[in-house]
Amino acid sequence: MQVATGYEKRKARIEMVPLLDVVFLLLVFFIYAMLSMSVHRGIDVALPEARGTMELVDSFPFIITVTKENKLHVENDEVTMEAAVRYAVDQAATGRRKILIHADRHANIGIAIELLSRLRTEGLSSVSFLVKDSPDQTGYTTTR
Repeated sequence: MQVATGYEKRKARIEMVPLLDVVFLLLVFFIYAMLSMSVHRGIDVALPEARGTMELVDSFPFIITVTKENKLHVENDEVTMEAAVRYAVDQAATGRRKILIHADRHANIGIAIELLSRLRTEGLSSVSFLVKDSPDQTGYTTTR
């Protein structure tokens, strides 16, 4: 004798809850992977050590690099002082408000001060130096 349980009439179905769980886990994984891969791929410089205030920086600040050979670089291209200031003014006009000076600790301080002075003369008030906090920490702060 066969007992009818109603199970025989059921059709196959796809459960949505486990599928959504898997999709959200993949989303979290890819977001975490993307954030961990975003690193500064600029010119390698030895930052000076200083105490500064940690500032929140735009996701894409405009970085001017001063190498130990006292050369200015904007986006890995060597430029003159006038070109660096012009690029910074153009970037500030497009909405990039934060300008960081990323200078090597062995660079001539006069180049960085002249750059800062010219940027301030052009009306750019949000200019900061990128420094290393202390020898035992790897965090970076900016100081005005």
